[in-house]
Amino acid sequence: VMRRALGLSYFLSTAGYLLFSGTDVFLVALLLVMLAHMGGSVNWVYSTALLQIEVPDALRGRIFSIEYALLMFVTALSSYFTGLASDAGLSLQWLAVALSLTFLLPGCVLTLVLWRSRGASNDTR
Repeated sequence: VMRRALGLSYFLSTAGYLLFSGTDVFLVALLLVMLAHMGGSVNWVYSTALLQIEVPDALRGRIFSIEYALLMFVTALSSYFTGLASDAGLSLQWLAVALSLTFLLPGCVLTLVLWRSRGASNDTR
């Protein structure tokens, strides 16, 4: 269940931000961002839980420190390039569309890999 939900969580984030880009109603925008972040939350929690299941105890701290360092690096890169695109004149709506579409490729890849991987029918995998 977790493996399947992990792949699908990317599509939830994509849908939330993609729909967010087209709304002019503040309350709807808030709800759509909440939907997108629900996908991100599922992604974070389930990927962490699956890592805890798969990684040997002796390596767990190292793996999680690398994961967190990569998260910070990618967040910084994303913020930097989003700022550059905004400064170049790209509208906020198009930025939201572009950023929402960045979830599609990893979502497709993860969904295929995780659904086909061994133990995909188990509750924890």
